[in-house]
Amino acid sequence: MTQDSPARLIVERDARVMRLTLSNPSARNALHPDMYAAGRQAFESARTDPDVRWQRGLVFVKGEYWLVVDRILGPGAHDFSLRWLLAPSATTIEADGLSVHTTNPDADVRLVPVVPPGTRLDVWSGHRDPLRGWFSPENGTMIPAPQLEYRWRGPAPVLTAMLIVPYRGARPTHTVTMRSQANDTHEIAVAVGDRVDCLTLNFHGAGSARWTQHRGGREIRASELTP
Repeated sequence: MTQDSPARLIVERDARVMRLTLSNPSARNALHPDMYAAGRQAFESARTDPDVRWQRGLVFVKGEYWLVVDRILGPGAHDFSLRWLLAPSATTIEADGLSVHTTNPDADVRLVPVVPPGTRLDVWSGHRDPLRGWFSPENGTMIPAPQLEYRWRGPAPVLTAMLIVPYRGARPTHTVTMRSQANDTHEIAVAVGDRVDCLTLNFHGAGSARWTQHRGGREIRASELTP
């Protein structure tokens, strides 16, 4: 099914896949309020679709790292794709085939994912077909930039995490792991030197989220992240 809104935003639905295309070449596809409104309506439709739902949470440890958690709900098996666009830079894929760090003269970033077994990583930069790996600082300007795409096929629900560590100088050695229980409780652990930070997510019922930090096997800090 295809819908072409007056805002020149084409919304295509093919079973569980939604594709949004900006179609206003006379204005160089510049965004305007009507297009924002049409996009919001399309995303709201996807959010309330009973087939597939996507949720994202973010933990920011000031001066150290970001932890991004994605949860996808729905029945059956799906083809999944998670994409991360970086600023123009050189990148290196690490030995695990999934972690990536940049190699810039000054500031760098390291990305360490937790994804299902069998996930494949593609790094796109300046590709036209498919259109991947472009950074646009302003309308009409496109600069090649690395875009990480993690792809896998598997059942939903699925929970993934991405550890993002900015740094200068020596590359950080942070690690991230996830442990899931049958009662829909999940613990995501980030190891930072001799400290381990744990995000515990309980999706049963109303759900809850708890943040703790440990050193030497002892809990040194704890925060409840849900009211």
